Amino acid sequence: MLAKFTLRKITNRNLLLFLGLAASAAVLSAYAAQYIFGFEPCNLCYYQRKPFFVVIAAVALTLTYFKSEKSKQIALYVCTFALIANLAIAFYHSGVEKKIFILPETCTASEEINQAETIEDLQQSLAAAKTVRCDEPNFFFLGLTMANWNVLYCLGLISCIAFVRYKRRCIKS
Repeated sequence: MLAKFTLRKITNRNLLLFLGLAASAAVLSAYAAQYIFGFEPCNLCYYQRKPFFVVIAAVALTLTYFKSEKSKQIALYVCTFALIANLAIAFYHSGVEKKIFILPETCTASEEINQAETIEDLQQSLAAAKTVRCDEPNFFFLGLTMANWNVLYCLGLISCIAFVRYKRRCIKS
């Protein structure tokens, strides 16, 4: 009885607000790690931020302009697919860090470094090159990297969406 009562209060609007806040918290913590604590992200880290921006945009647009229940359901699907995409990127990144998956070309030395003909060209290329590699994590918390935490975070958010949608169906039946 208690579960039925509390799940009825979780409207699509409230679920979207939760997802928007969770995505904002993820992006803000990534920026804090980068700009406050000095952890430079690799290319895959940047890719993992993009789906969170999709979630934030979908939530903001839906709650501001498209207020119908159908648009909220569509926004929930968009958020779910963005989180699944983020989960896939984070899972791949975790595998790259563990040397399970192949390092992508975007995380290796640039062509300019490989094609340098003189010492001066090489020095200029190295000075301009990004030095953060995707397979060398620079921060661990409780034995997990940021990519590992992002996998867990996305799994948690997707699980929340799935749980609420499943329980709603059970209540309606």
